[in-house]
Amino acid sequence: MRRIFTTALAILLLAVAAVPQGERLKPALASLVETERAFARTSVERGARAAFAAYFSDEGIAFQPDPVKPRASLSQPTRIARPPVTLNWFPVYGDVSAAGDLGYTTGPYVFSDDTKKTPPSYGYYFTVWKRQADGAWRVALDLGIDTPPLDLSPQALTFHPARGSSWKGGRAKIDPAAARGELLAAERAFSAASRSGGAARAFASYGSDDARFNRSGSTPVVGARAIESYLRENVAKFSWGVIDAGAAQSGDFGYAYGSYELAPAAGKGGETERGYFARVWRRDARGRWRAVMSVAHATPPEKK
Repeated sequence: MRRIFTTALAILLLAVAAVPQGERLKPALASLVETERAFARTSVERGARAAFAAYFSDEGIAFQPDPVKPRASLSQPTRIARPPVTLNWFPVYGDVSAAGDLGYTTGPYVFSDDTKKTPPSYGYYFTVWKRQADGAWRVALDLGIDTPPLDLSPQALTFHPARGSSWKGGRAKIDPAAARGELLAAERAFSAASRSGGAARAFASYGSDDARFNRSGSTPVVGARAIESYLRENVAKFSWGVIDAGAAQSGDFGYAYGSYELAPAAGKGGETERGYFARVWRRDARGRWRAVMSVAHATPPEKK
């Protein structure tokens, strides 16, 4: 397992400068990506507990499996030495608001346990970040999914920025509270459309054409057509309820999270799947909210 740790760290170092030629990042996004990489380095070098304590905001949400604010408990002194496990991750995609105060990144992670003679486990992380009063980025929400083994080659870990919003309304004075209310209304309408007309049609109506969908046990699904096809094949019913949401000062970007229920399609397992979702919304050129990043993390079934 020591080889796994060394290889993972080497991959991270190779990925630090991995941005395609011609894709210069906006300053706010560049600083967010570097913060995410520093977060991962801290996890590798000092352990995940220390990393989460250093980079989570006081109000930041993690899922264990239910949503909690872990910052206070993580900051308490502990006599436990660095655990013999390594959690490492790599940002490969992300975006920030026009105001540069809210953003997200996502990418593969790898977890290995030095005490067990078992292969590492893989997944895809998703983190929403919020800029603090002192200018530092801190985690507002963190939710990941497990996946089959992933490609961790340097080429696969190249960071690509999201398309970003082409909405021009952000140039006017924005009321973030009103933007948050509009986003919540979009979430409720999205879920209602999914219940009545099916998840595939709802995602086609409310998702952007470059949307991404991450669900536990599957590799990320990229693009509106691929998501629609995936949902038609794998999901019979999909509904959710929002717990909380936030919007950027520029009103062009926001996120929400809550609980969901999903009934698999015939032949995909008969029991209802329950869990928590997180989603990023971005306004399109006409000012309509469009879902650009959705994550569905299944929680363990209740023991009977």
